[in-house]
Amino acid sequence: MTTTLQWFLLVWTFAAIGEEIGYRGYLINRAADAGGRSKAVYWIAVVLVSVLFGYGHYYKGPAGVVDSGMAGLVLGAAYVLSGRNLWVCVLAHGFIDTIGLIAVFFGWSS
Repeated sequence: MTTTLQWFLLVWTFAAIGEEIGYRGYLINRAADAGGRSKAVYWIAVVLVSVLFGYGHYYKGPAGVVDSGMAGLVLGAAYVLSGRNLWVCVLAHGFIDTIGLIAVFFGWSS
């Protein structure tokens, strides 16, 4: 049980908070800055950063890259649609990973 709690702490710190600050909070905004910060540029930035997010999960294999890229697209859309509220993405990412950890803990994942 202690190991599982340590995994929750790691996932929430580095994945939920760290990745969201880096990918959504920083990269989307820097890409938007480079393009003039129009509404269309933000959506292009979401797509580009989602591709990077997917490749950032290369260790999961091809299916993991696609899965993570699609998750990045959803999280990026949530970020833009929420008025760039990073907490929306942090909480969504954290809950997604929490469900995954619970599945591993109970042996529900393959």
